[in-house]
Amino acid sequence: MRILFFSNPLPERLTPLLPLARALRENGHEVALATASEAAPWLEQEGFELMFFGPTTYEVTAEVARRIGVDILLSPATDIMAEYFAGARVDLMADEAVDRAGRWMPDLIVSEHCDLVGPLVASACEVPCVVAVTGTALEPDEVDALTATVRTRYLDRGLQPPPQAPDGRPLLHLSPPSLRPQWPAADRRHDATRAEPGPAPARLSLARRRRATLSTGRRAGHIPCAAPRPPKN
Repeated sequence: MRILFFSNPLPERLTPLLPLARALRENGHEVALATASEAAPWLEQEGFELMFFGPTTYEVTAEVARRIGVDILLSPATDIMAEYFAGARVDLMADEAVDRAGRWMPDLIVSEHCDLVGPLVASACEVPCVVAVTGTALEPDEVDALTATVRTRYLDRGLQPPPQAPDGRPLLHLSPPSLRPQWPAADRRHDATRAEPGPAPARLSLARRRRATLSTGRRAGHIPCAAPRPPKN
């Protein structure tokens, strides 16, 4: 099977995908990763087939700021998140992604849950898509904003918009069930790639416990507004 991964070019998005990609390769599948070239330092040593194209983090951030017309740090976080992941980034790379994926001819697309390009490509290429949950779950209002923003990107390309974004069946959780975030997509099948290493910890009521996020990077909807600027010539 030919499996194409899509991800934002951020270590906290890519790193959780790598064990899955390695396991698929070890089981005889052909695996390729599609993301922007800024991810090269983290990926080239892995030996996967790489498709480097699309905007860098800084380029998407700059485009979001241009569209909003104000400092993105002063805009509502949900609006920024939706414009970044479901608006500007999709606009800047979706058509090339469809073309590149069409020529590679994947049998399956795996997309990390803040990547909205992969599911659109899967729809255009008529192949199944699995969404890998690589961090904390999106809030219901963030899911609604992503769904509304990406809708026109599907319609403009003659595709059926998903009822909920990110779109994918099933949701593939890369952490044990006890660490699984409470994802708002109750109608989807939830699969975990890792079993509990031991007895699952007892769940306490929210009133009795403190909450903390342990992850490889930023929270799910965080926009990397402070991305480094490219060096001046």
